[in-house]
Amino acid sequence: MEKQASAFLREIPVRFRRPLTARRFARSTLLEVFFELSYMHKYWPRLTRYTERGDLPIDNNRCENAIRPFVVGRKAWWFSDTPAGAHASAVIYSLVQTAKANGLEPYAWLRRVLRDLPAAKTVEDVEALLPWNLNSRDLTSGLAH
Repeated sequence: MEKQASAFLREIPVRFRRPLTARRFARSTLLEVFFELSYMHKYWPRLTRYTERGDLPIDNNRCENAIRPFVVGRKAWWFSDTPAGAHASAVIYSLVQTAKANGLEPYAWLRRVLRDLPAAKTVEDVEALLPWNLNSRDLTSGLAH
């Protein structure tokens, strides 16, 4: 299937290289087609990227599903007292979603980070606390401290 999609996508620019004439399209339609084809040409490498790597999704549904609670809750955040408070809310939300995206329970990960971060002395110590460098066993192993 991937090879068929890739071949089809490679064929599209060739098919559209044929000149579009006023006889085939009304003037306004010709202009619209020109802009649409220009847009497609500009973003062609991005459109075809997912056919080159099987691990890339064709859509961003995962990302959109992750931000849905944020969008639903944003009306409550209108009442942030200050821009700094709104920024702090955004930072915390970002941390929570990053933990979730890496398969960690956000509360356990934040507890671990807030406990161990003051003792971090090097960049490597801080990087070891990033969600993609920890797993669930790491989070439960050190909670008794």
